Amino acid sequence: QQQEQDRYDKALQALQAITKAHSQTAIVIMTGHHEDEDLSDEAYQLGAQDYLRKSDVMVPEVLARILYYARERALAKARRQTMEKAKQETAQIKSIAKQKS
Repeated sequence: QQQEQDRYDKALQALQAITKAHSQTAIVIMTGHHEDEDLSDEAYQLGAQDYLRKSDVMVPEVLARILYYARERALAKARRQTMEKAKQETAQIKSIAKQKS
């Protein structure tokens, strides 16, 4: 039990480091266990786009679907972040322009 918890903790720490360094990268978590729902929930919260079991890799259509949608979610997230940054920059420019007038 403790070894399994240590394994989860290490995996989540690695995920956190990866998402921090590569925030626009699509990340899919893969596990060999069917009962790793807690890990997948935490992984989603830390930025993973999807979760699959090693047995899913044996079905090419499942793997292709998971990777496709993970990429699409990552792209959508990047677009939202870009739009938010543009809104903030526009607000800053307007604020500066208003102060100078």
